Amino acid sequence: MRIHLLTFNCGKNEFRDNTALEKLSKSVKNSLPDDAPEIVAIAFQELTSIKTSFDYNLVHEILLDVNDAIVQQVSEHYQVTYHTLGLTHNGAISLSLLVLRPSRFHDIRTSYLPRGVAFSSLKGGVGIRVAYKSQVTNNDDENDKELTFVSCHLNANEGEVNFNRRNQDLNKILSEMDFSDQYSVLKPNSHIFLLGDLNYRCSKVGEVENFSDIDELEKVKDDLDLTEAPIHFAQTYKYIIGTQNTFRSNRIPSWCDRILFLNYHEDLQLEYNSLPELTISDHKPVYLTITVPDTVPFIIYRKPTYYGSLVKTVSKATDTIIRVSMIKKTYLFLLALAGLYYVTYG
Repeated sequence: MRIHLLTFNCGKNEFRDNTALEKLSKSVKNSLPDDAPEIVAIAFQELTSIKTSFDYNLVHEILLDVNDAIVQQVSEHYQVTYHTLGLTHNGAISLSLLVLRPSRFHDIRTSYLPRGVAFSSLKGGVGIRVAYKSQVTNNDDENDKELTFVSCHLNANEGEVNFNRRNQDLNKILSEMDFSDQYSVLKPNSHIFLLGDLNYRCSKVGEVENFSDIDELEKVKDDLDLTEAPIHFAQTYKYIIGTQNTFRSNRIPSWCDRILFLNYHEDLQLEYNSLPELTISDHKPVYLTITVPDTVPFIIYRKPTYYGSLVKTVSKATDTIIRVSMIKKTYLFLLALAGLYYVTYG
């Protein structure tokens, strides 16, 4: 099965003008492979402003408009009709699945897990899990496979404290996201894809001989059941909006936007790249086209505490810094909410 995945931090764009939406949908079109994939998975982070993200109906309306534009572009590109199989969002994080043959899929489940300040939806993840028939003529549901997709937005900013908080976010998403089938993200007999603004940063500027020496995500990959295709594209953050290759000087350029999947332990047909021509955000979209076999790699079911190994043991002083930082951010967040309420309702 060929699957095309794309993740993009939209920079709170909201796509209220047709120009930005047209640029986005054309960029998605430019990422598509020559042959039509069975599934197109689109993950967005910061789809809207923080204020708008608290209005579920407004976010849903925006997402529907964006999704319709993408469905149209993909369908016109391949001269076939794609269908929206699933669409979900929480706050400004979203995920949608477009498919060629919806009759092959069933048992669609969604989930979300907020991980922002004061447990808001500013960070966290949303997921879609679907069952599919690997053989169209097979009517036996017991032999069906599953696909699990998760769109993530982890804790931001540089430094050890924020690196540890990212690991905490990822730990919670992997172990506590509930699909109402007694499993979290990792499930036996399910293909798994985790994509989004994972926010893992680089430790220095400039070229290095070994990518893993400066990339934070490389430090925790051994604790995951997921892997990643080799990266051969430029850092995806933080750009000056409107430019293709000019980074802001107040951040270390980093590969924040990533797509992870199960390790199939075999050579796969895949393409992993970014789209630098889209300049409407300080992030660049990242896409992966992958052909996965019917056989799902064997994974050991992990207890929820397993991924606690992602969370680095920190000193008492560092732990105090984390707690004070969270209290301060929560206070400022609640203060901003009170101000927003006053401005809106007088």
